[in-house]
Amino acid sequence: MRVSAVAVVVGLAAWGAAAVAPAPGSAAARSAAAPSPAAATAVAAGAPNPGGGAERGLDAALVDAVAATKAARTPAQRKMSSALVGAVAPRSAVASAAPTADPDAAVLAARPDGRVTVDVTGTIDAALVELVGALGGTVVSSHPGFDALRAELPLAAAEQLAAAPQVRGVAPAEAPVVQRLRTALDGAALDGTTLDGPAPAGTALDPAVTAVGSVNAQGDATHNAAAIRAQWNASGQGVRIGILSDGIDGAANTDDMPPVNVISGQAGTGAEGRAMVEIVHDLAPRAEIWFATAVGGQATMAANILALAAAGCTVIVDDVTYLAEAPFQDGTVARAVEQVTTAGVTYVAAAGNWGRASAGTSATWEADFTGGSTVGTELQEDFGGGDFGNTLLSSFANEFVSLSWNDPIGASGNDYDLFLTDSGGNVVAQSTAMQDGNDQPFELVQIPTGATSIRIVKAAGAATRHLRLQMTRGRIEWSTTGATYGHAAAVGAIGAGATPAAARGGGTGPNGPYPGAFTAANTPENFSADGPRRVYYAADGTPLTPGDLTATGGQLRQKPDLLGADGVSTTTPDFSPFYGTSAAAPHVGAIAALVRSAKPTLTGPEVRAILLGATIDLTAPSPLVPGWDLDSGAGILMADRAVNATAPVLPEDFVSFVPERLLETRADAGQKGYTGARPAAGQTIALQVTGVGANPVPANAAAVALNVTATGATVAGYVTVWPCDAPRPLASNLNLAPGDTRANLVVSKLSAGGTVCLFTLTATDLIADVAGYLPRLARYVPLVPERLLETRPAGRTGYSGSTPLATQTITLQIAGAGTTSHVPADASAVVVNVTAVEAPAAGFVTVWPCDQPRPNASSLNLVPGGTTPNLVVSKLAAGGTICLYTQVGGHLIADVAGYYTAGPNGYAPINPTRLLDTRTGLGAANAPALGRTIELTVTGGAAGVPADASAVALNVTGTDVTIPGFVTVWPCGQPRPTASNLNLAAGQTRPNLVLAAVGAGGKVCLYGLQPSSLIADLVGYYP
Repeated sequence: MRVSAVAVVVGLAAWGAAAVAPAPGSAAARSAAAPSPAAATAVAAGAPNPGGGAERGLDAALVDAVAATKAARTPAQRKMSSALVGAVAPRSAVASAAPTADPDAAVLAARPDGRVTVDVTGTIDAALVELVGALGGTVVSSHPGFDALRAELPLAAAEQLAAAPQVRGVAPAEAPVVQRLRTALDGAALDGTTLDGPAPAGTALDPAVTAVGSVNAQGDATHNAAAIRAQWNASGQGVRIGILSDGIDGAANTDDMPPVNVISGQAGTGAEGRAMVEIVHDLAPRAEIWFATAVGGQATMAANILALAAAGCTVIVDDVTYLAEAPFQDGTVARAVEQVTTAGVTYVAAAGNWGRASAGTSATWEADFTGGSTVGTELQEDFGGGDFGNTLLSSFANEFVSLSWNDPIGASGNDYDLFLTDSGGNVVAQSTAMQDGNDQPFELVQIPTGATSIRIVKAAGAATRHLRLQMTRGRIEWSTTGATYGHAAAVGAIGAGATPAAARGGGTGPNGPYPGAFTAANTPENFSADGPRRVYYAADGTPLTPGDLTATGGQLRQKPDLLGADGVSTTTPDFSPFYGTSAAAPHVGAIAALVRSAKPTLTGPEVRAILLGATIDLTAPSPLVPGWDLDSGAGILMADRAVNATAPVLPEDFVSFVPERLLETRADAGQKGYTGARPAAGQTIALQVTGVGANPVPANAAAVALNVTATGATVAGYVTVWPCDAPRPLASNLNLAPGDTRANLVVSKLSAGGTVCLFTLTATDLIADVAGYLPRLARYVPLVPERLLETRPAGRTGYSGSTPLATQTITLQIAGAGTTSHVPADASAVVVNVTAVEAPAAGFVTVWPCDQPRPNASSLNLVPGGTTPNLVVSKLAAGGTICLYTQVGGHLIADVAGYYTAGPNGYAPINPTRLLDTRTGLGAANAPALGRTIELTVTGGAAGVPADASAVALNVTGTDVTIPGFVTVWPCGQPRPTASNLNLAAGQTRPNLVLAAVGAGGKVCLYGLQPSSLIADLVGYYP
């Protein structure tokens, strides 16, 4: 637990809730709330457990002294929390019960500089801000729309600030409870056994869980998320997910931690948000992630919820609760949640770690006040059978107990007080704020060493209300169901409870099914908060059941909603394993992103209905709400059920993503997709393409786009790529020179088993980076490669005459040509691998549709006497032809790989258009440098690429190369991948076709390891 100077920051979470049948406050309920016989005896600081049963009440003189002191408070002090009043003006009559400190001030830690951070409610205007400065204070944050201001000021000035007419209340700054679990709250003893011990199986570099980065959350497998991503085009693409937590401290843009867009000035501090980002990225690797801190008070959290929605986040996840969030009415944060969900956002909140009654771990008590004993002029609560104290069966020093009752927010005129006593009945802490008509129905006490019992007192004249006690950690003797509350219980929110993904590495509680998937045999975590939530007021304070504020009044909400995985691995220090509903919420949010990416047209209510219907039911349903469970809601959410429920439709054209390496044969670089010695001359490698990697190509894909690189060839040769279930064709995709490193894009048809074969004529290492795929419904039709043009005398095809001369243009018939698979007459574009052989000098080749003017662009750049290949995607002329212009002459070869059918929604070929030439300053300055990154805008402009284009086809050329290196192309806004699109040699000019996803701002990024000039010609785009 972390405690700030003025408020609590607790390293776990949960929030209390309403009672269930039998109704709280009834005789049956009080009997049911009796302590479990298996209850542990551990209490704070090892004090003896009183053991339950009848206990003597509070000292009448002390209670009367508290009442008298409260009555004597000044008008300003009546607006202040009792902690502030006690710190500013200690009261000797009360302090005599605890001579070392004022019990009211215990929550307010001392500050060496004499300053305090406070939360102010009221009308926030310029005059109030000016007053803070005049009192020597500083405004930390101001939210006039939420009637909230946070300020630092001298403690002695707190009463002066409270005296301002605009002010309704002043209290120590409230800090959040983050819902990460650090200790074994789910066992019988609750003795603090750590859960931060050995991580469950499947961490580090275990290949079974390395779909994204070095560590993958086990929930990816147990929720069946990995399987459904491989089946459908549903990886979170096109979805923005907002995360609210403490902070995202740690290294940025690693394989495990993707780039995160942070709301300006709201990065926060801490690492819990980072661990949540990792989980989201594991399950929805192509989602765009945004972040804003939830630290800074309820108003700051609410403002950041609205900011994330305004930034375009259609899924928002949080793991934070504030202790003073109202259980019986939607407060500041809950109202923000309702605002964004009404606008269509899917909002997921951690349901809390407050325990559940069915597991004997509840830290919640909720019932009507009975007034069982008079103490002085007031009444103290009888929890049952003359037991005036709710014994702390298990607690920890410096945790908190809160008391709420069902008066409207900011309008309570019924005064209740909260006391903690030791085993001798002495008061060791208390909260005695004034409720005289315009106050919060809330009291908060920090648990000091030696506290053993909780006492509640109602002031004379106060009305009977429905009460709620909540501990931040531990268990109490008298407890009920209904632990979840606050914004996690908002109507529009999806409250996420937790169920373990894997076997535990320490502590107690249930185990998960990893590496298998969840089944009905799994159970909620013992600490996962139960429900339901009973609410008595609308957000504006209107009673929902006028005249009935008892346990039978109000409205029940079916909360929590469902369960997500926890106890999973991350790379964030101190968060592996990551337990708590803090870990469950990002699993649920990531699955919501998969659903939205599978069918982007879904509305918010439709997504919610899909998620609640895509669960595995676990426990017996609530007797109050048939078909819904107190502990698990609708059950465990399953990603495959959710995505399948969208009736997903396969994409109609190229699906692009950040390049990822699938094949690496070099032993010193870490072999991937291959094991064994360096590929030998004449060897064929069968490469599995579908179902592997972080962005898996689905099993029903028709073709794949691979950038294939060969390095270290011993002699001249070539590489051919084709579907493994077809004979190896007479074609080449890559032509090699001895000792050279060369790359070429290959768009290859896939075999029925999702494989491609790579044949190398010469001994060489091979690398393959996947850039995307084409589904079976795409307008692209892959073919087994076939040679349509060969100008050399041996095997001359598609050409007659002598060796092509300088400036000669060859017209090549594509439609209807060939002997096996023919390109039809209505095809719109063709994919051909063009190779230049025996060029007499340095020069270039341009390919374009013959019925268009020859563009100022190049498709191949030639090396004297060498062999240069490149993949070309060219629009077809009306007669089904393409033209090949050679600047310097030499032989040309063209192998057809596939074609695009005509249509309005697929690949849009254009006459090649130059977008980048650093030699002339087009698109970027001529400033070659080591490690240079160029951001190239590809949408808009003369080429007419629409702003919503998903990918572009670029012919990228490197020239003026002084040292060997490579060029990588990827969507801007994503981390630069470990992949290369172009391999350059000193003194040479080399091109390669690149199919690149369009990134943030309509840009693609080009990184050059070596100083060189770069050229990029746009040849088409995908909508």
